[in-house]
Parts: sequence; structure tokens; C-alpha cells
Amino acid sequence: MSRRSAHRAPAERSPRVLLAKVLLCLGCLVGVSGVGTLAFWTDTATVPTGSFASGTLDVTVNGLLPGQGGSTTLSGLSMSSMVPGESVAANLTIAPAAGTLPLDYYLTATATGTLATDATGLKWTVTQGTAGTAQGSQASGNRSNTCSGTVLASSVALTTGSTTLVGGNTAAQRRDVAAGGSETLCVLVTLPSTAANSLQGANGSATLTVNASQMGAP
Repeated sequence: MSRRSAHRAPAERSPRVLLAKVLLCLGCLVGVSGVGTLAFWTDTATVPTGSFASGTLDVTVNGLLPGQGGSTTLSGLSMSSMVPGESVAANLTIAPAAGTLPLDYYLTATATGTLATDATGLKWTVTQGTAGTAQGSQASGNRSNTCSGTVLASSVALTTGSTTLVGGNTAAQRRDVAAGGSETLCVLVTLPSTAANSLQGANGSATLTVNASQMGAP
């Protein structure tokens, strides 16, 4: 009796199995070939800001001196042939220039000449108010004036150095003036009745300085 060969012919593969394998392979190829080829739509938008502009700090005195710096003469605050006991007053209105920032300020003064710097010479009083009507005459030696309102400085003697008359150089001491607002000061200058005899024929004057800064500055 002959033996059958142990070698078996390979089994025929089912057409369905072959088709499934082909489809799987195609899927692998498609998946590999699609990596990095997808497209995404994009867009950008711009958002411009509004415009910016810096403000301006500009102090005016009696409606004068628009722009940075400058000086003006307080012509009403003068008197010739002054004798002890006489006085003169004038108004000083401090305000921000139109369209500029609100401000803080303080007022200082520096004197020149013997009549203004001698210890018995001219004395300076400042009020938050206005000058009254001048009284008396030079011929009678009794010219005088007054200042209304709250007293900010009283009978201060000036020197060649800077003397603070109103406020001070700190935020708490400076006086506020709102944008569009103003503050009127009355400055009264008196030659006391106790003025020294040596002051006859002497002269003197003073320079007032309005030191302004941005409101709220330290």
C-alpha cells in the first residue's frame, strides 16, 4: 500500500479574503499619502486705536502770558513818595489758559532795594479776594487801600531771597485751580508807621512768581 505524500498543496485563498486585503492596503496608502496635505482657511483682522494727544499746562496772570513762561508787570501795585502808614493794593488773577490742564500753584516773592528789604520797610499781605477802592491823597499823606476775603499771608517782610507768600511746594500746600476756573488774589503793600527814619528817599520793589504744576503732582 503506497503512502500518500505528506506535502499538501497550498489551499486556495478565497476571493473575498484577497479583496479585503487589497482594500486594507489601499486604505493604508491613502492614509499615508494624506498626511500634511490638509488645507486650513485663515483670516486676519486689524484694529486701529484712537488717536492720542498730550495735554498742556499753561498758567496765565490777569489774562496775560499765554504760552510757556513769560512775565508781566503788576502796574497797579506801585506808589511813589510813600510815607509811613500808607498802603496800596492790586488784584492778581491766576488761571489755566483756555483749553489747558487744571493746575496747582504757590506764590513766592523776591525783593530788591532797601525800602523792600529793610526789616522795618514794606510789608506784604495777600488775601483770596479783591482790592477795595483807593482812599486818601499824596498831598495829605494818607493814601490807603484794603483787601477783602480770606487772609493767606499777613504783613510779611521780604528779603533778597525767595519768600513764600501763598501755599507751598507740596501737593497738600499748593492751591488748586480747575480747568476753566480762576483764583483772584489781592496783594496789599504797606509801609508801616514804625518804618525807620533812615528809609527816607529809599526805593524798593519785588518780583512775584506763580509756581504752577499739573494738578495732583507730588
